[in-house]
Amino acid sequence: AADVDGLFTADPKRRRTARLLDVVGPKDLSSIEFSSPSRTDVTGSIEGKVRRMFEIADHVGECLIVNGNVKNRVRDALRGRRVVGTRVVRGP
Repeated sequence: AADVDGLFTADPKRRRTARLLDVVGPKDLSSIEFSSPSRTDVTGSIEGKVRRMFEIADHVGECLIVNGNVKNRVRDALRGRRVVGTRVVRGP
């Protein structure tokens, strides 16, 4: 879960033109503009998290990035319901 609706083409908090990506695979990484964190984040950068999610998706098929601040979003995702977010899928 994140504090945004999923993975965007750029930081949605800094760029109005950032688009939410419905599905992302390893070959899509080059088209995503990851921003450098302005402060230290003990959990690591979003780029690092997404790269790790690709490794996990290789074993389970896909992972989801959803907004944990939206009521019932995580619950609905865990129940298999369609929710706003980004599916991180395994490579070819």
